[in-house]
Amino acid sequence: MKQKQAGSLAEGAGSAGRHARVPGGQDGRHGEGRPPSRGDGADRRGGSGGTGPRFMKGAALMGGAMLVSKALGTLQKIPMQNIAGDRVFGIYNAVYPLYQLLLVLVTAGFPVAISLLVAEREAAGDKHGSERVLAASVRLLAACGVAGFLLLWTGARQIADWLGDDAAAQAVRASSLAFWVAPVMAAFRGYYQGRGHMLPSAASQLAEQAVRVAGMLALLLAGWQLGWPDARLAAGATAGSAIGGTAGLAAIAAYWAWEKRRAAAGGNGDGAAKERAADREDARAPKRARGHGRSRDGLAGGPGAHVRAAGARPSAEQRPDEAASRSGLEERARPETAAAADARAGGDAAAAGTSLPALMKRLALLAVPVTLGALALPVLNVVDAFTVPRLLQGDGLAQPEAMSLFGLYSRGQPLVQLVVMVAGAMGGAFVPALAGARASGDADGIRRQAALVLRAAWSVGAAAAVGLALLAEPMNVMLYADAAGSRTFALVGCTALAGTVSALAAAVLQGLGTARTPALLMLTAAALKAAFNAALVPAYGTAGAACSGIAALTAAALLGSAAVRRATGAAVPARRAAGVVLALAVMAAALVLAERGGAPLLGLVLPPRAAAAALALGCTALGGALFFAVALRFGGVTARELRALPGGEAIAARLIRLRLLRDEG
Repeated sequence: MKQKQAGSLAEGAGSAGRHARVPGGQDGRHGEGRPPSRGDGADRRGGSGGTGPRFMKGAALMGGAMLVSKALGTLQKIPMQNIAGDRVFGIYNAVYPLYQLLLVLVTAGFPVAISLLVAEREAAGDKHGSERVLAASVRLLAACGVAGFLLLWTGARQIADWLGDDAAAQAVRASSLAFWVAPVMAAFRGYYQGRGHMLPSAASQLAEQAVRVAGMLALLLAGWQLGWPDARLAAGATAGSAIGGTAGLAAIAAYWAWEKRRAAAGGNGDGAAKERAADREDARAPKRARGHGRSRDGLAGGPGAHVRAAGARPSAEQRPDEAASRSGLEERARPETAAAADARAGGDAAAAGTSLPALMKRLALLAVPVTLGALALPVLNVVDAFTVPRLLQGDGLAQPEAMSLFGLYSRGQPLVQLVVMVAGAMGGAFVPALAGARASGDADGIRRQAALVLRAAWSVGAAAAVGLALLAEPMNVMLYADAAGSRTFALVGCTALAGTVSALAAAVLQGLGTARTPALLMLTAAALKAAFNAALVPAYGTAGAACSGIAALTAAALLGSAAVRRATGAAVPARRAAGVVLALAVMAAALVLAERGGAPLLGLVLPPRAAAAALALGCTALGGALFFAVALRFGGVTARELRALPGGEAIAARLIRLRLLRDEG
């Protein structure tokens, strides 16, 4: 146990696998054609229950909560700008990435590390050990949160000076308040995820984001009515993080307290344990229907399972009399089971004797690799925050004017982030299939799926970028009420291509077990962005900042695509690429004609903002329909490729009936 406490991430994962030993001698993996056993719940995926139906529902619940939270966090910037104006919008977009970066440093890897250690203890039946992990993680993350708060609160004026606007100091201080609650909330989320109980984490995430957005908008509306200056309005916007964090922590802490009260009253407060027991019961039922013959090998929960769990080999002899066989197995299993119980008791005693500082040390060691990987995207955003406003002031602009221009520059980012978020969700759907193909050694399946993902990334990303660029002005007016900065809006929209490709390439590489490469590519893009900003912003202003983003992110996307091709041998056939290029040309021509012809007509019958909204939304629907129709008809994707996707058989059949897709067998 002492060696495990001092282990690295790999050693921690191996420890989880040792606790998760399953019949058949496999650690943390399900044997082919059999349901998961108890130990499967503590594998790398975290959470007890393995791949039982409730675990899969929980994973889907967490994924849905994450998507809704990200969508709210992205789209809330639009009403904020409408209420407070471009300067406050600029301050928020300068301060919030710094807050995110520090929050990642404090919390990013810990939920994963906590869930891993909790899963180990749950697999060993050590409920007290799980609670000790929670106690250690709460203390460690609370201390990290206090450090983050002090860093931002005391350094607010210096940070505002680095950002290029003294008015940002209040916003920095307001954002620091979230560090009193967010790290502790992360500890509770990791604890419940390690138990395979996803509902509390999902509810906490949704409560945090919904209350954050509502609190931020309420403060902005109240401040606007009361005539607050820009500095105070920006502080109200960033204070939403503390308000939302308090709500998220309250939600998950209330569930934890309810569990404790229920357990103290004599009920079973461990909902996750119930789910695990139900999953095991569901898994064993088919085997009971087939008889008990396999229980001799330690499957289906027979006595041999205890033998195998202890590391012993079950007897291979087959007795004709079932009763005699069962009794003989029980006799042989008794000493083994006792040994297993002794081993577990010894492990539990060691866990109980583990000091909280030792657990904190192990949590920190496990969290470091995940944290380093999660730093990549916030670093890219922080580069803009610390360079663009100050470089704009080099042309003689005052602080308020430079920050207002930074706000204009940030207008296109919510839509780009929304596109990349959807692309990331699409890519996440491919990760299990790629991981399964990799585990089974199906090189041809990996190559086909990787090629399809890359082609989809370049195709969908290019369509989104072309659409955002061509419809920049009506979208700008629809969302922000005026057309200021539409050229920069169009240039920022072009980064949707590289962002989409990077997100999907990262998903493929993650499925192939090389998650470190995407993080390194994003850090490379951040370094390039800083260099290009220094070269282009003084000469071209915010348009130069947008062009530097295109160049830096495109470099990362190309390198990511090259990494996928090297790892899988995936390639895009020329015919498929030609179909996509044709679809893009048709879409672009239709959008230009519709935008130029529709704008004057709609302006005659609708107010300017309503006309812009009708034009932007109508052209988006038209362009998307044309792109996909032409791409399907001219070989952008084949019926065989669609059928290989989940639910693709029905989609392919319908498209063939509509003559949008050729049936190539």
